[in-house]
Amino acid sequence: MQIYILLTNNCNLSCSHCIRDDKSDKTLSSTELDILFNNVNFENNHIVLTGGEPSLHPDFINILEKAIKKAKKITICTNGINNYYFEKIKNSNIHIQFSIDGNREYHNKIRGLDSFDKIVDNIKLAAQYNISHSVSTVVNKLNINSIDKMLEELSKSVKSGYIRFNTQMNFGSSSNKDILSIESWNNFVSSVQNIEFPITIRANKLFDFEAVESLSCEELDNLSKNAVKNCGNCTGKVYIYPDLNVYSCTCLDSFPIGNLMKDTLDNILVSEDSKKFINYLPKLEQTCIDCKYLKLCNGGCIGTAFKKYKEFGHGDPRCPKINK
Repeated sequence: MQIYILLTNNCNLSCSHCIRDDKSDKTLSSTELDILFNNVNFENNHIVLTGGEPSLHPDFINILEKAIKKAKKITICTNGINNYYFEKIKNSNIHIQFSIDGNREYHNKIRGLDSFDKIVDNIKLAAQYNISHSVSTVVNKLNINSIDKMLEELSKSVKSGYIRFNTQMNFGSSSNKDILSIESWNNFVSSVQNIEFPITIRANKLFDFEAVESLSCEELDNLSKNAVKNCGNCTGKVYIYPDLNVYSCTCLDSFPIGNLMKDTLDNILVSEDSKKFINYLPKLEQTCIDCKYLKLCNGGCIGTAFKKYKEFGHGDPRCPKINK
């Protein structure tokens, strides 16, 4: 399971597409960190340190040193401006995910003057330290036309790791008018998958019915066994916020499923509040109920559906079968 830990809400940037809604300066205290390390089983899980900007946490080095000893795999999601901790994590089980938002001109417009080159320099430094790393790019209507130029610029210096593209979600600071349609996103994925690039490009289509329409019922059943349903809520991922509230997804931050001040994560994940998301069904969406692909997605993103319909039980409104 991926356990996302928001070490702090603090950030040294203010990106227009940020999925986080809480702009307070709440940061995990030393006491809360002790509770976190005592009440979360790090050993068999993938720990994702995020924020805010996680490297702004005043005790970040100590957190990393503790996590390295306990966790099987650790990812740091960072805007890539800071590098003071690289020396401490070289040759470790830590992966750094750097955020880049488009070509140099667009990225600097969003994140600040010269930040693109600072991040590229830090990616090269991570490679020198033998630190596993990747680039993450959120794609929307504003930057989609800058991606080719971004790849051209990165190809001159980034020779290791991989790059992952994700479509923008309608949460936090994000504006709905900037979000790509499913058709536009899937066309983008097809185009980048054909680009020759020094490192691997990763991007997944959404609601790609063409890829599965020729499969038999038995083949769909087999595919569904490993399918990630409802974005992995409480089964493949969980989020811990700086107040130690636990959420099934960052898109559902009005619905805590527990708090580590009161219980362990293992107990929270088998609680009745968790089961509401684990056993979720889009029972109010007749299109989903009648769909032969329901076993693959189980209605898609619960948070996106709730945001639109203001109640649970609907399917993801981005699905072309629902959004006709």
